[in-house]
Amino acid sequence: MEKKNLKVDQKICIGCMLCNQIASANFSINDDGKAIIKSSKNLDEKKIKQLIDACPVSAIKEELCS
Repeated sequence: MEKKNLKVDQKICIGCMLCNQIASANFSINDDGKAIIKSSKNLDEKKIKQLIDACPVSAIKEELCS
């Protein structure tokens, strides 16, 4: 099984807060008004897909860990 990492692209994030509404225990908004991941703990594949699909600018991505 490949290990994946959830990331928020800070360059394109618009701070709409949908991710925070979906997973408030995992996301918050930084001082620049952009989403940040506090923790990936307890995020299953279904929730990750929901987060990725909900982002209006596709700033949330899953990447393979190196």
